[in-house]
Amino acid sequence: MASSKLGLDTVEGEQNNEYVFSSGGYSASARLNLQYFLFGWQTGFQISPLVPTNKENLMIADVGTGSGIWPVELSSKLPSATIDAFDVTKNLIPRAEWLPSNVHFHHLDVFEPVPAEYIGKYDVVHIRFFAPVLGKTGPEPVVKFVLQMLKPGGILQWDERETSFRISENGASKSGGSQATQSLSSSIQVMFKIMGHDLSWITRLDEVFDSGGLVDVKKEQYSTPNEMHAYQMDLFFQTLEEASIGMDRMRGKGEGDELRTRVAAAYEEHRLCGSLMEADTVVCVGRKAH
Repeated sequence: MASSKLGLDTVEGEQNNEYVFSSGGYSASARLNLQYFLFGWQTGFQISPLVPTNKENLMIADVGTGSGIWPVELSSKLPSATIDAFDVTKNLIPRAEWLPSNVHFHHLDVFEPVPAEYIGKYDVVHIRFFAPVLGKTGPEPVVKFVLQMLKPGGILQWDERETSFRISENGASKSGGSQATQSLSSSIQVMFKIMGHDLSWITRLDEVFDSGGLVDVKKEQYSTPNEMHAYQMDLFFQTLEEASIGMDRMRGKGEGDELRTRVAAAYEEHRLCGSLMEADTVVCVGRKAH
């Protein structure tokens, strides 16, 4: 492929460590909510069976809650639990009068010291799809942060999606990939580098847990069921269109336009040829030692 003058084939210019997605608006909320339901379809759960939830009056934290759908739905399944949902913005959460009585939203920045009132408070801390927030930082400081929030014996569940895509067409793996889909996949890898993201840690998240001091660490990997491919690809395309708006803001409209053009071409190829970008979901669970 010829090098693009707009820079989505090569990393040119200064890397930017900003968050590429929107922090407000119904489109961002809809993306997060679809992501939530597809995760449940893919894995069969929202809170891992490895996390014990049969205790009364659990204290649960959801860090990086986004639209708040994870704690809101969980609240009815664990009515005696108190669920604190944290994010740096409340732009996407529901109005207070629509919230269950056992769900509470708070401002929290994982790059600042843990507030004293949250230290040693939680039986369970949950994090999902946090990689875009971290940039060059990596997951280690977040694991250290969460360990302070957990009670002795408390559990961390961290969910991520791998970022190395397998390209296929009608279920058959393609070494070169369908042209437009392969082009889009390559653009995503370059976009990660432009944003300053090193996401290689996702495949070794269990090792990050181990080195961070968590014990009884288990990592599970989930592929996409065949009947879910169409909906997962819709989510990919929606996510990348939202990222393209972030590219407009961070790198100039040219690269955002180019990403949108590549998304449209890959979508057409997907509809006509069944081309797919597949990536596994990783769920890692570990316990804070007593």
